[in-house]
Amino acid sequence: MSSLKSLITSPASGRTRPVLIDHTDYATAVIRQGQPIPWADLAALTGHQGQVHALLDPDATWLDVGAVQGAHLVADPELVAAMGARSRTGYALRTLLADEDGVAGVQRTAKTLADAARRPLVLSLPSPARWLGRAHGVAGTGLDEIDPDRADTASTYIAEWLGKLSELPVALVILDARARVGDPIAQPESVSDYSAITNIASHLELGGRPAHRRPGRDERRHHDLASAGGVLVRRRRDPRR
Repeated sequence: MSSLKSLITSPASGRTRPVLIDHTDYATAVIRQGQPIPWADLAALTGHQGQVHALLDPDATWLDVGAVQGAHLVADPELVAAMGARSRTGYALRTLLADEDGVAGVQRTAKTLADAARRPLVLSLPSPARWLGRAHGVAGTGLDEIDPDRADTASTYIAEWLGKLSELPVALVILDARARVGDPIAQPESVSDYSAITNIASHLELGGRPAHRRPGRDERRHHDLASAGGVLVRRRRDPRR
């Protein structure tokens, strides 16, 4: 694993402070001219990332794990069927994260992109509540609401899955708790809620002080990154505050 401390103190770009960029929307609009990012085609995805890094020169390789797994699910209807085999809460997510081909796909994609960019990885994952709800939605066993106990259970599945990525140069894990249209109702999430994930992050030596991002004006207004030892929760701030 790569150290968050190294990312902060010695950014690959030579900057005094690292710049981490979630470039998915920007790259889709500017580089792809509205065409989708080729998540299922590793050669094309690597070329796309090369264009992003040549233009923006971020200090880490940002990987949207949810998008990678989404492409895998489109290509594997048998896995989707297996996820929906039982309606018990958590079954869909646990089945998804236990899928060996899915784990191997994330490992292969992440390693290829990190090696090509020569930058450590930032893994952006759906937060436990969000990933739990979306897995059930894909499986056809949708949930109306996710309480903190269910989200905590989901975090143990995610922690176990994260442990399988120990050979990757991961410097930071971001749990994206921002809601999408169709997501079940969930309580606000915090890193302190998910000791299973922070424990595995500490074990993998992800930890350190939280990295600094250089957010745009809209992100400063609407987003908050709450941090703990190499794991961040990204959440939308209440616009009334």
